[in-house]
Amino acid sequence: MFVNLHTNSYYNFLNSALSPKKLVNLAINDQQKAVAITDPNLFGAVEFFITCKQNNIKPIIGLNLTVEYQKNDVKLLLIAKSNKGFQTLNKIALIQQKLEINSLVDQLTDIAVIICSLTTWKSTYKDVYQAKGIEINQTPIAILANAVNCEKTNSDQVVLTVLKQMKQNQTGKITTFDWDLKQKLNQISINENLKVKSEIQPFLDQKTAQQLFSETELNNLNDLVNRCELDLEHLKAASLSLTDNDAAVLESLCQTNLKQFLDKNQDLNKKAYQLRLEKELNVINKLNFASYFLVVNDLVNYAFKKDILIGSGRGSAVGSLVAFLLNITKIDPVQHQLIFERFISTHRQDLPDIDIDIMENKRAEMINYLFEKYGKENCAQIVTFQRFKTRSAVKEVAKLFNDYGISDMILGVLPKDQTITFTDLKATEDSALQLCLQQFGLIVELALAIVDFPRQSSIHASGIVIASNSLIKTIPLLQLDNNHFLTQVSMEWLSFFNLNKFDLLGLINLTMISDVITQIKPSNQTVNQFLNTISWTDQNTFINLVNEDTLGIFQLESFGMKKLLVQIKPKTINQLAIVLALYRPGAQDNINLFINRLHNGYDQSDIDPRILPIVKNTYGVLIFQEQIINIVKVVANYSLEEADSFRRAISKKDVKLIQKNKRNFFERAVQNNFDLKTTTKIFSYIERFANYGFNLSHALGYALLSYWTAWLKTNYPVYFYLWLLNHFQSSKDKQKLIIRTLEKSGIEIYPPLLNKAQPNSVIENKKIYLGLNLIKGINDRYIQNLQKVQHLIQTQNNLQLTDVVSWCLDKTIGDIPLKDLLLLKTMGCFDFFEYTYDFNDAKDFWIKSDHLLFTRMPLEKKDSNFWIKQFFTN
Repeated sequence: MFVNLHTNSYYNFLNSALSPKKLVNLAINDQQKAVAITDPNLFGAVEFFITCKQNNIKPIIGLNLTVEYQKNDVKLLLIAKSNKGFQTLNKIALIQQKLEINSLVDQLTDIAVIICSLTTWKSTYKDVYQAKGIEINQTPIAILANAVNCEKTNSDQVVLTVLKQMKQNQTGKITTFDWDLKQKLNQISINENLKVKSEIQPFLDQKTAQQLFSETELNNLNDLVNRCELDLEHLKAASLSLTDNDAAVLESLCQTNLKQFLDKNQDLNKKAYQLRLEKELNVINKLNFASYFLVVNDLVNYAFKKDILIGSGRGSAVGSLVAFLLNITKIDPVQHQLIFERFISTHRQDLPDIDIDIMENKRAEMINYLFEKYGKENCAQIVTFQRFKTRSAVKEVAKLFNDYGISDMILGVLPKDQTITFTDLKATEDSALQLCLQQFGLIVELALAIVDFPRQSSIHASGIVIASNSLIKTIPLLQLDNNHFLTQVSMEWLSFFNLNKFDLLGLINLTMISDVITQIKPSNQTVNQFLNTISWTDQNTFINLVNEDTLGIFQLESFGMKKLLVQIKPKTINQLAIVLALYRPGAQDNINLFINRLHNGYDQSDIDPRILPIVKNTYGVLIFQEQIINIVKVVANYSLEEADSFRRAISKKDVKLIQKNKRNFFERAVQNNFDLKTTTKIFSYIERFANYGFNLSHALGYALLSYWTAWLKTNYPVYFYLWLLNHFQSSKDKQKLIIRTLEKSGIEIYPPLLNKAQPNSVIENKKIYLGLNLIKGINDRYIQNLQKVQHLIQTQNNLQLTDVVSWCLDKTIGDIPLKDLLLLKTMGCFDFFEYTYDFNDAKDFWIKSDHLLFTRMPLEKKDSNFWIKQFFTN
């Protein structure tokens, strides 16, 4: 039985055309019992292992390594013979610089080493292994050599050979097309133009292997493969535990906080909250998730202690009362009838997933806190991969053909669907597309073939994993420049190891809210305390939104959003959530229907009275996933957990799965006294909307965040716009829009006066004084020098304009060139003298400054057109 042992996947970036799944399929199609992945990293190892196990193929995991020996490079394959061997590979993969072979030998626990040259092997063995007193029968070495003879030396040592013409059978290709594609990827990686096609090196099948290798050679190969036994399930991380009894600690925290909440809200149904809490805790403890909530609670408490602003809640976690009581979210799920089962369910084995929005400029601090608290070896950020999209794939492949301009034409006729295949394209009747394929079919075929191929690794924007012990014992890692670890396993495969994932998303809007509140809050209040005093029903805030005053408002700035706000005229957070949910692909198709029913009413008799309460607030239009769950519960008497599983199944568009769930739904609906006609109508109703139903929990969380920003803008507009001015200094278009909006708002704007101007814009007496940073052409060095001049202005008695001008031009103080000084004059930087002056004789300005024509004129605010012209055209 032959096994391809030296195989690269496409995680050896731009050096293979084979995904882990394709590697496994090759082995299946040729009835090979095992297959290997031997990339120079372990990015694909776990995906490969899981895919092998799912298909009853034995996984062999190795590492393609180049080490240094006597100042020469030696190419090795390191093959893990066991879980300990896999852990050894993890440790070696963590070391990103080239190793010297002496230092490598001591680390090789349960590793088979394949040296890819017989000559190299002889010298390396003699100088390294024998020098260390290591006998051959003690050394876990297997040699892959370009020699014909082959011998099995003893039970612990296998010497493998392959024929020279097979070039070590290094795969990463299978067919003529795949090998051709691999060559294209190589050329993309080094930015080369297209070369002549190389010799085809196929993934070796068993029939060919039987012809090329002797029985002894194949037996030796099988002997090595048989010695490799990986079972990564045994490396799964132990459950994270913070205390001796996390469940009891969590319950105590929640009960204490619930009592405080109910004491402040005496009109609420205490029994309903208590029953909801007991239900949630029962599920959380049954799934052993208590520690997860305690970690998030501790992180939130740290944020409150440091007055770092946390978001109002994101995703289905907003539907949890436990999360609400731990201050992880801000929306009361009982009052808003949110569904906990949408978040966590005993019907799913998914680990909980709480996404936490935090201030963008504090994310690094929060991550550092986690790494320090739980141990740097126990924490890691998560890798992600930048993959080829259709656009980038077409452009790169066209470049190989020296055809830079044709890519735009091809992209103009290609469908936007990222999953479309070349076969699909050939079957279409679009004449323009067919003409394109006739002329540029090879470019299109190659480009579509590499869509979704990974191009390089990156750091996930939010993900962090935390384990109870060292992560290197479980998964491969890389070390970042800040000494934090990065997983070599991407997000979708981490759950296999039972690792707790936490998402910290930096949000600039939270930074803005915090910065603005810091300017306006009483000194004895924190930012978080002030935010808790904001009314959620301020009608002036909603009026401003309806008036399209949404510049700087979270998720509401676009033209479409403004139009929808005018049409719906929201007056509550719930109605604002509907706006956010409707303005999305798919759901947008129902905007006109919703608006019409909102203003003109609709025939409620067309809706079964038993489900009418569920859709009444959205005028009979299904908008939220929670509505679907509740309808299924009412009609078919499903539990909430069953109903959510049903919704997930319907939304996947899997015909077989839909039919299976449909039969069960109809049977249970009939048993629940719904006739066939009504049931058919309701199922069709659900099926139509299930594909794009939005999560109400998420919509409410983000509606509140939108409202917070709108409230600050309505009640403290000067501070709100000041933050926008300083934040968007690099965007001319945004600056123009802000300045025009300031004028409409009646807020006074003044120039960056040299006697008080700061690098950023500032507020004084509810007026905005623009910052020096906004002046085009004035760099940081000039600003520092102007601040020296400013110091002299503030300390000089009997100040004269000529003094200021001299200081600006003096090379030891201001060192401002004359042209830039004129720019400062135009910007009004000298207007603190309350004079205007004639700068016509600019060339001799500094000499003739005593003879300048001064005309007394009070300092005046300028209109927006003046500032836009001065700031953006000089």
